[in-house]
Amino acid sequence: MAEWADVYKDTESKDPSRNRILIYKNVPNMAPDTVFPVAIRLQGLLRQFRVDRFGNWTGRDTDVHRAVQHATLSSGGNKKAWDTTVTSINLACEYVSRRLHVPMQGIANDKDLYLQRRAFIKTNREKQKRLSLSRLEDPEGSFSRVQQLWNAQRPLRVAEMTGVGEDHTDEFSTPNRR
Repeated sequence: MAEWADVYKDTESKDPSRNRILIYKNVPNMAPDTVFPVAIRLQGLLRQFRVDRFGNWTGRDTDVHRAVQHATLSSGGNKKAWDTTVTSINLACEYVSRRLHVPMQGIANDKDLYLQRRAFIKTNREKQKRLSLSRLEDPEGSFSRVQQLWNAQRPLRVAEMTGVGEDHTDEFSTPNRR
C-alpha cells in the first residue's frame, strides 16, 4: 500500500475529525496539485440505516450537533467475502494509523460494520456559502432555523443490486427507510 497510497490533509474539510483522506500517490498523466481519493465500495447486507440528508436529527435546534447519518452492514451469510472485505479495511486503517502515528482499533471479522458521519458541519462564517434547501429536501423547514450556524451534509449515496444484477445508485433525500 505504501507504494501507491498516501494520507492527505484536506484543508477544505470543515470537520477536523474527518480532514484526512487516503489518496493515490502516482496517477499517470496527473496534473500538478491534483488529488485522487481512494474510493472503497462495500458490499454487504444493509441492516439498520439512516442515510437521508438530516440523518437521525430530531429537528430540534439543541440536537443538531448530535445528528449523524449511519448504516450497519453485515456479511449476509457470505463469510469468506465478508472476511476479505474486513481484512482489506483493517489493512487500510493500519496504514493510515502508522502514517498519522495514531492508534486505531481493527474490526473483528465476525462483526457487523457500523459506518457513520455527521449530518451537519459547523459553519465557518468567513467562507460560508448559503445553502437553501427545497421543500422536498426540507419539508418541515427545520434546517432554515439552524442554517446560520450549521451546514447540512449531502445525502449519502447508496446502491442496490437489482434483480437482473444491475447496480442502481440513489441519493437518499426522501424520508428515512428502515
